[in-house]
Amino acid sequence: MSETQRLFIAIAISSTLLRHSDGRRTVLANVLRELSFCGQAVKPSALENLHITLKFLGDTSSHQVPLIERELARLARQCPTFTVSLYGLGVFPDLKRPAVCWAGLRDAPRLMLLAEDIELAISPFGFPRERRPFHPHLTLARIRAAPAARFFEIMAQHATTAFGTDTIGELLLMRSNWPDSGLYRAIAKWPLQANAE
Repeated sequence: MSETQRLFIAIAISSTLLRHSDGRRTVLANVLRELSFCGQAVKPSALENLHITLKFLGDTSSHQVPLIERELARLARQCPTFTVSLYGLGVFPDLKRPAVCWAGLRDAPRLMLLAEDIELAISPFGFPRERRPFHPHLTLARIRAAPAARFFEIMAQHATTAFGTDTIGELLLMRSNWPDSGLYRAIAKWPLQANAE
């Protein structure tokens, strides 16, 4: 029986979305800090774990990993670097039953194309295509119980906040240790093509 790992495919965000060049926290970093004061029901993401998930693979057998890595390396060679804009806060599934708090992404056609290319590339390996449309987002916190009123105030305050743009230059295959530690680790990385445009 082959060993399994809990894997997902992602892109990381750079530290420039969290710190200004002079060391001051950005608006996004301040939102994460505010979320940490919303009580035990709200568990903010660790700064070093911030990422945009492109495809959740779940428990993946060790013999599938080289096949996935081959396809991701191919896609990274074909994909130019691109920028994304983070804009506004939202929740899944809705404000009556929030489970995940996120910052949205807009004007991200290359990200959408990359996610679709990943779906097509790895579906032959037994990973079914997502039934729901891809909704690009940056997970900021998980909500484990009814949050305090302050949480909803933060959501309203930043519903249309522009958090900045980031240049995406790397594709990652990540291993999840959550919920044991809440930490993730990149097991492989591939640079996108800086001069492909």
